Amino acid sequence: MKVLITRPEPDASHFGRLLTKHGMTPVLAPVIDIQFDPAPVLDTEDVTHLAFTSANGVRAMSSCIDGRVWPAFAVGPVTATALAGEKILLAGVADSSVESMADLIVSCTDDNAVILHIAGAHRAGDLQDLLKEKNRQCRLAVLYEAHQIATLPSKVQQQLRDDEITAATFFSQRSANLFLSLLGKHRLLGALTRLQLICLSQAIAGLFKNAGASHISVAERPDQSAMIDILLTAQT
Repeated sequence: MKVLITRPEPDASHFGRLLTKHGMTPVLAPVIDIQFDPAPVLDTEDVTHLAFTSANGVRAMSSCIDGRVWPAFAVGPVTATALAGEKILLAGVADSSVESMADLIVSCTDDNAVILHIAGAHRAGDLQDLLKEKNRQCRLAVLYEAHQIATLPSKVQQQLRDDEITAATFFSQRSANLFLSLLGKHRLLGALTRLQLICLSQAIAGLFKNAGASHISVAERPDQSAMIDILLTAQT
């Protein structure tokens, strides 16, 4: 079974290797290209904690820590795993929303806390505003930007036309929206009635439902193992 992976690198290749272990054939077609700031300047004065809402933020921060250590909050298990890989002390893990991250930070800190949010130029939700409402200081450090891919690879376009791809996986609303835009550009929207669309959240699934997709599944948990569980069921 061929499975389309739209998430950015290096996550696309990592997820692809997991699918290969389960006997599936990954088709890599990231719709976003992550570009990191090559020389970030961080205002870390009085910072008591870091906050990460994506694994890309962890990758961006790893090059400019310089031995400094702050406890860090993460959204979701993927970001938490990335923090563990960089040996950054984990202060807590929220579920898949910025709102839950704000609630977690407030429950684990006092009014003297200063949070440095490491993020990209495009963000789902405003952690600064949420924490300000809850009497916590938060600074934003934009260390990377996600750029839209202009076209799907020609080979992937042909595979979609020929119904060679059985399923496609989506880990973010932005990736889903960009994929829909590319399908329209390449006159491939008809594929939505044939593809099995595996979504990390109900919000992502809603985008495809509104676009007329026929076969949509939502992960029981907001992690890649739950996505794989759905694919394994579809494979049998």
